[in-house]
Amino acid sequence: MRYIDKDFDQDIVRGTDLLLSKAKSYNSDQQVRDNLRIIYSGCCAYCESSFEEGAYFQIDHYYPKSIKKYRRYAKDIRNLHYSCQRCNNIKGAKFREVLSPNWYLNGTQWELTRKEKINNEIYYVGHLLYSRNLSEDSLNRGENTISVFNLNNANAAIRGNRSYLVESRLKVCNNVHLLLKSITDLLINYNKSSNSVIDILLSQVMSAMHPSSCYSTMVIQNYGDMLMKLLKTYIKLRTLSV
Repeated sequence: MRYIDKDFDQDIVRGTDLLLSKAKSYNSDQQVRDNLRIIYSGCCAYCESSFEEGAYFQIDHYYPKSIKKYRRYAKDIRNLHYSCQRCNNIKGAKFREVLSPNWYLNGTQWELTRKEKINNEIYYVGHLLYSRNLSEDSLNRGENTISVFNLNNANAAIRGNRSYLVESRLKVCNNVHLLLKSITDLLINYNKSSNSVIDILLSQVMSAMHPSSCYSTMVIQNYGDMLMKLLKTYIKLRTLSV
């Protein structure tokens, strides 16, 4: 689960909203689907899996169109999220219990959630997700999001088995760990002849942290600080070796 930037200051968001206003239904225009895929970087809004790792991707209504009072938002881009079939099926009508990756209704008014809000309620330790509820007497949406979508595969027996999801995150986590270990070893025994190798390894790590990469939130939360320290060390060593 991660924050998705879907502010109307983006051309693609405004353009998609216009397409939806002219479309017969939320899924009748292929361009709408393609645009949502771009906005969500081809990753599920809830589990962050890619198309290949998850299931067939669908357009999820955060506020279910099956509930009468929310039918007015059936073509509202603020209510539409790019979701894998598994997350969409598991979620069903459980919108009150889970975090929204961007827009949510405050009464009858749409509000754009802050990135910090999601990061303060749900976070990674290694490849597993944990929640924290910092507000008294409030619904623990972080815990519910993890539970509803079975993001840690805590209940492997249910229909929404997510073993592939946990294994995929673990693989990414381990790969980044090995990349950073290799960079660390090269910096400990630094030789400027290794610069090209270090550059390649650093680019791979930074690519894994880019918002367009699946599980980038996990990588940033686990290794962001370590990467910054290594970058500072690398810059210093390169400067001294000139």
